[in-house]
Amino acid sequence: MDEAAAPLGDVKARRKALGWSRAELADRAGIDPRLVQLVELDQWTEEGALARLAEVLRRAEAGEVDVRLRRVQAEEGAARFGEQEATNPVRGDLPEA
Repeated sequence: MDEAAAPLGDVKARRKALGWSRAELADRAGIDPRLVQLVELDQWTEEGALARLAEVLRRAEAGEVDVRLRRVQAEEGAARFGEQEATNPVRGDLPEA
C-alpha cells in the first residue's frame, strides 16, 4: 500500500466495526461502491477517494452520527484532475478520440 493510503489502516475492519456495508461507506464518502472494494483489496491508490474514505471513517469513529460527504460528479472530478473528459477508472474506459 502506498503512503497516501497508510492512514486508512484496515478499511474493511473499520467499516465492519461501524456496522456498515461497502455500499453504505461508499454512499457516505460520495464515491462509487466498487472503489471501496478495490481499496479493501489494496488495488486502488487514487488519493482523492482514499482521502474521502479516511475522512468519513475518522469522523464516524469520533462519534459523528450521520457523516456524509457531497458526492463528486464525474465532470467535477475530471476538471479537478485536469482531464478533458471523465473516464471510468474501474472499467478502464477511455474517452473517445
